[in-house]
Order: sequence, then structure tokens, then C-alpha cells
Amino acid sequence: MENITELKSILARPRDILITSHRNPDGDAIGSSLGLKLFLEQEGHTVKVVVPSDFPHFLNWMPGASEVLIYDNDPEEIGKLMERMGMVFYLDFNSLERIDKMGEITGPMNVPKVLIDHHLLPEPIADFDLHSTLASSTSELVYDFIKLMGKEDLVTKDVAECLFTGILTDTGSFKYSTSPKLFRMVGDLLAKGVDDVRIQNLVFNSLEEKHLRLLGHVLHNRMEV
Repeated sequence: MENITELKSILARPRDILITSHRNPDGDAIGSSLGLKLFLEQEGHTVKVVVPSDFPHFLNWMPGASEVLIYDNDPEEIGKLMERMGMVFYLDFNSLERIDKMGEITGPMNVPKVLIDHHLLPEPIADFDLHSTLASSTSELVYDFIKLMGKEDLVTKDVAECLFTGILTDTGSFKYSTSPKLFRMVGDLLAKGVDDVRIQNLVFNSLEEKHLRLLGHVLHNRMEV
């Protein structure tokens, strides 16, 4: 990331910050957004996470998930809120088209903008960008961002759980896009108190549990499917 000194200066005083991610947000979109939110709030910033559409129910347990605003639920009021923000972070996407109507709001805003993403060919939509296609996930890059800020001590258990979830989902439970650097980072997150077995169960077993309950209901009532 270039101009890191300038970005540190911008973040040196409390700001109203908007964090947004793409439509149909996945575990990495929500994990990276909430992890960054919880980190920035410790620095005295007021932070709102807004995504275009709702996220999967199996992420509802995540720290801060209940505070995520869904733009589609109230475009007029949430749009007004977005316009009042003094800084924008774009996470896990590389084109304003990925956030639909929200891009028409944030694009013209004359405020500092930061892009953190790991997808190919990012468009020039931000003043600062932390981008690498070698990263497993945007959550990995958010951790890198926190380290660049020199604030690793602010990676709490809640922050770590969010980032771990983002990495877990984008790597398919560490089946691909891994590296020695990533596993060192995961070790750091586990050292913060992350219960990896619990999170894997919450993320990957919730759907199976739903199906098992349905199967039990069908068998109990001798229904045909």
C-alpha cells in the first residue's frame, strides 16, 4: 500500500466511516467488514457497515452482525446515512457495479476512500488501495492493513473471529489459496482465543442441521418427498 503515512494521518482523528461490500455478501465480505469495523471502533471512529443485500443466516452469530445495515431494506434512509459519512472503505470487490445503486452514492462522495480486495483487475475507485491476488481473502488483507497501521494489539478475540471466518470460507476450510504466510496469520488469530472447531461448526454444519431436522420431520410423519 502506497501513501501509508498519509492514510495514518487521515485516521489519526475520529471519523464517521462507511464500510461496504458486494451484493450477496459471503463469509469473507462480512468477516472482513466486521473485523475492520471492530478494529476501527477501538480507535474512536464511528463505523457503519452497509451491504446491498442480506447475508447468509449462518453468519448471524458473528460479533457485530446484528448492526450490519441492508441497503435494499430501506434505500432512502440508508442512502442518506451513507452520504453523511466522512470516509469510505470498499471491501472484497473491485468495481462499483458490484454494489449496485450504492455505487452511485459513494462514487461522487468527496471523502477519502480505501479499497481492500484480492480479486483481479481492480478499477481506480479509491484513493488508497491494498490489493493482492496472492492473498487468500480480503480478511487476510484486513489483517495486513491492521499490521501496517502498527495496531496488532487491537486485534481482539472478536476481530480475530471475524477475520478467521472470512479466511475459512474463502479457502474452503483451508483447502485452497493457502500459503505459509496465511497459516502464520491463522496462528496469530488462534492465539487471540478463536475457537476454530466452534466456528467451523457454526459455518459449515448449520445447513446440514437444517436438513437433518427436515428429514426427521419427514420420517416422523411418514411423509413422501
